[in-house]
Amino acid sequence: MVTGLSTVLALSILVPTANADKLSELEQKQQEAQQQQSELNSGINEKAGQINQNASKLEQLAAKIADLNTQINDTQAKINNVQAQIDQTKVEIDELRKID
Repeated sequence: MVTGLSTVLALSILVPTANADKLSELEQKQQEAQQQQSELNSGINEKAGQINQNASKLEQLAAKIADLNTQINDTQAKINNVQAQIDQTKVEIDELRKID
């Protein structure tokens, strides 16, 4: 009877200690998980900042491309105008040659 009682007493002392150890281990794992989550969030925020910078640069490049396209179109219109003048001048020269 004493042996049974001492066994129950020993178990009643060990069980809370084992639970406290498991709780401490779980708390440590929770802290590690929170640290990893914090590091991941930091990395995500850094990448988001880089994406925003890249998007801004792309918008600037798109604006420059649009400006260059406008300049190209203006230059092409001027070339077409000069070519039309050249063609008209050739026609006039040919007509003058026919008169002589």
